Formats: sequence, C-alpha cells, structure tokens
Amino acid sequence: MVYALQCPFWQTVDQWQTLIAGVLALIAAVGTIWATNKAANREIVAAKEQTKVAQEQIRVTLLLERQRNASTLFAFSATLEASMTSVLEDVKEAREIFGESNQINGSSLNAYKARQCLRKTAFADLRGACLRLGGPLTEPFIRLEREIDHLAGEVTELPSALDQNIRMSPNAGTTEGLNRIEAQAIWLRTATEEGKKRCKEVLDEPPIS
Repeated sequence: MVYALQCPFWQTVDQWQTLIAGVLALIAAVGTIWATNKAANREIVAAKEQTKVAQEQIRVTLLLERQRNASTLFAFSATLEASMTSVLEDVKEAREIFGESNQINGSSLNAYKARQCLRKTAFADLRGACLRLGGPLTEPFIRLEREIDHLAGEVTELPSALDQNIRMSPNAGTTEGLNRIEAQAIWLRTATEEGKKRCKEVLDEPPIS
C-alpha cells in the first residue's frame, strides 16, 4: 500500500532526498577534513615548539660543554704563562751568576750554579696537563723541558779535600743554552696569551640567546 505525501515540503524532500543526502554527506566530509586539518596543524605547531625547545637545550648544553673545556684550557694557559715568566726570571738570574765566565774555556762553579737556576716551576703539573689535554703547545713545552734538563745535566764532579765533591759545568754552551731557553719560553708565553684570549671569548658567550 503506497502513501502519497500531501505536504509540498515533504514532497520536495522526497524528490530530492538523494541530492540532499549527498550534500549532507559532503558537508560532513568537509567538516571532518577541517577538524582533521586543524588537529594536525595543532600537532605540527606543538612539534615545532618541542623541536625549537630541544634545539635550544642542545645549543645550551654544547655551549656549557665548550665553556667547561675553555675554563680548563684557560687555567692551563694561565699556569703555563706564569711558569714561563718564572723561567725567564730564572734565565735572568742565571746570566747574572754566570757573568763573564763565558769568555773562559773549561768548566766553572759559576756555570754550574747558573745552569741549576732553572727551577722548572710548575713543570710537573703542566706535563700532566699536556698529557690530558694535548694541543699544539705540548711539543714545544716538552722540548723546552728537555733543553733545561740537558743544560742542567752537564755536570762534572771534581774530588775535594772536603767530604763533598766540587760540582762544575762547562762554560762553553751555557750562554747559548740560556738564549735558546729564553727564546722558547718567550714563544710559549706569547702563545698562551692568544689561547687565553680565545678561551675568554667562549667564557663570555651568554648561554641563552
């Protein structure tokens, strides 16, 4: 039994129900797409913010690590600078002790005393730091220490009527050795000034942009 629709509105709906259903489905699909895109955009924005925060954390962490290394290198450079200043003072004292003995052949007590003036202040600590840190100053520092040891190691013991033998060192080579040590110490001290400057630049860099 078929019922006829009497109301014009419902007659129109009945005639266009397929189209209306399609339009409603399209609207629903558009709404779903809009909601999905909005949620996706929120997730993208949140992900970008998280990435930005993570990148800043990594930057700060790397900077702090660089600053820790710079602080260690700065302390090493300052110690090396002070040590080289001490070496230069020792060289000056050695020259005053040696006096004009460089004009005399053979060996002398003054040459021995002059060669023993080079006390290698803080060299043990610096040698250990060189082994830990490495770097371009390690080889020149080791060479300087070897030069000092060689100069101080040229000793001749002469028998004496007293209980203790007389120690003497060659006059020849004393002045030249002091000159080489002085030149190397000056070079190292100058190099430490450049190293301290670079470390200071890193230490002064702010951790937060």
